[in-house]
Amino acid sequence: MPRGLDTSERMGSRAFVGVLAGLVVWLTPGPALASPGDLDPSFGKFGIVGGAGGAAKDLELLPGGDAVYLSSSVNGSGSSVERVGGAGRLIASYALPESFGAAALAVQPDGAIVVSGAVGGSAAAVRVRPGGALDPSFGGGGVAVIDIPGSFEIAEDVVVDEGGRAVLAVAAGSSGAGLYRLDSDGSVDPGFGEPAVPSGLEGRPTKLVLDPSDGYLLGSGFAEDFQATAQVTRFDGAGEVEAAGPAARSGPRA
Repeated sequence: MPRGLDTSERMGSRAFVGVLAGLVVWLTPGPALASPGDLDPSFGKFGIVGGAGGAAKDLELLPGGDAVYLSSSVNGSGSSVERVGGAGRLIASYALPESFGAAALAVQPDGAIVVSGAVGGSAAAVRVRPGGALDPSFGGGGVAVIDIPGSFEIAEDVVVDEGGRAVLAVAAGSSGAGLYRLDSDGSVDPGFGEPAVPSGLEGRPTKLVLDPSDGYLLGSGFAEDFQATAQVTRFDGAGEVEAAGPAARSGPRA
C-alpha cells in the first residue's frame, strides 16, 4: 500500500504546482499591446460597434463623452440615431420618422441632436431630445421642413453655430446650394443667408464646417461631360457668399 506524503513533501509538491501555474500564466499569450492605428480591443467587439443591415453615415460626441452615430438601413426601412458608451456598449437607439431620409447629424450644447435630410422632396431637419424623443416644439412634431418651390431639396449636412443654432447645407436640384439657419422652434431665420438658393454654387454639398474666423466653409462637387469639379465656398457669419467666390478644381471623372 503506497504511503502518504509527509508534511515537507506536500509543501514541496504545492510549491512545484505554484511555480508551474506561474509559468503557464507567463507563457500564455495575452492581448497584444496596441500600436497607433490598431483597433481598440476594449471597445465593442474587437474595436467595432454596429451590426449588419445598416450604414453609419455620421458620428458626433455628446457633452458627457458618449458618441452618437446615424444609422441608415440599406433596405430603406428607416434611420435611427445610435448612442454608444465609452467602452463601445450600445446604450440606446432613437428611431427617426419613417418618411425622413437622414443625411447627417450634429449635437447642440444641451445634448439635443439635430439630424438633416429630406421629407417628401423637401429639405428637412429632425430634433431629438437628449432622452431620445422627438422635440414637439421643433417644426411640426419634431420635424422642420424647408420648401424651395420648383426643386427637389435635401439638407446634406448640418453644423451647430456658436449660438447653438442649427445651420443646414441644402442642395436644391440643379439650382445650386445654400445655407439655412434654423431658430430654436425650427423656423428658417430670415436674417441669415441669401433670400433664395445662391446662384453659381453648382453641385451637391458634401461637407459643411464652421470657420474659426466667423464663417462657414462648404465643400461641394458635381460631374458633367466626364469632368468632375470639386469646390470649396466660404460664407461669412451672416450666411452670404463672400465676394471672392468659390475655389474650384476640375479633373477627369472617375
